[in-house]
Amino acid sequence: MNLIKLENITKFHPKREKAVLENLSLSINYGESVAILGKSGSGKTTLLNIIGLLDSPQSGHYFLESKDVSQITKKEKALMRNLTFGFIFQFNHLISHLSVLENCLMPLHYRGDYAITQCAAEDWLQALDLTALAHRYPHELSGGQQQRVAIARALIGQPKIILADEPTSALDITSKKTVLDLLFALQEKHKFTFLLVTHDNMAANYCQRKFELESPGKMK
Repeated sequence: MNLIKLENITKFHPKREKAVLENLSLSINYGESVAILGKSGSGKTTLLNIIGLLDSPQSGHYFLESKDVSQITKKEKALMRNLTFGFIFQFNHLISHLSVLENCLMPLHYRGDYAITQCAAEDWLQALDLTALAHRYPHELSGGQQQRVAIARALIGQPKIILADEPTSALDITSKKTVLDLLFALQEKHKFTFLLVTHDNMAANYCQRKFELESPGKMK
């Protein structure tokens, strides 16, 4: 059964007449790991943002768990985004004035009792071998450590879908392999659906399926 289904998605650049994505269709099943490859400017990040409910297409349909997301309100989208997705970004986007523990807690601030959420964050820090760094700040961490914190932050809410945008491109080869091994071990253990956007074949080869996005949004 499809978890994500895109039908004829078209998205234009806001300042250009050219389509970033044009009549793109894609289906992703529960528990799959899928890589989207493509050169800079091919629309990879735009596609990820549409799937993650951070952006909307001009035309086409997007079904998330069989629900047409064009038919729901902004408030419903925000709630669905918070409950369904975990995001891992290229440059991790950790908040500089918050500790490792506080950064991990960010997605759960609106989900209930603080004590429970802190226990969840501490569990994930332990799982990613970050417990000793819990009260340090991002500038005190290596690039690989920062990305592991970003992974903990993405997974803390137990999302059904992890969306990763070039999560290892800023890392050296050793840190890249460590982070990829960790991500896919966690994916195997927790059975979340994993969508990886990358230009790196090494990263893409970890996934069960991979597609190449050719501008303006054609898959091969």
